[in-house]
Amino acid sequence: MFFLLFGYLINARDLLNPLGLLISVIIISLVLFIRYIQLSIAKMPISPLLYIAPRGLITILLFISIPVTRQIPYVNDSLVIQVILLSALVMMAGILFNKKQTSLDVQE
Repeated sequence: MFFLLFGYLINARDLLNPLGLLISVIIISLVLFIRYIQLSIAKMPISPLLYIAPRGLITILLFISIPVTRQIPYVNDSLVIQVILLSALVMMAGILFNKKQTSLDVQE
């Protein structure tokens, strides 16, 4: 319900802002790069864990709680939503393309 209400606050034109999309792609790329380094240092399996980095409700709640006087001009509602949507797409693609065979698949 919260995401539905928050979605009504976003202007659809702002979601397709090229500068905002560029910044959100850079943010997601940095998150993935830092996660890759952390997983490499910890010697953990990179493939499925790299892509599972959800952003969502807590990101929106933290963003809303920032006072207007402390906000950065380029970080607005549309940038937050773009980062959340891109991270969800990366998670979806990572899970779809890194499917491993389960014991049920082997038996058939």
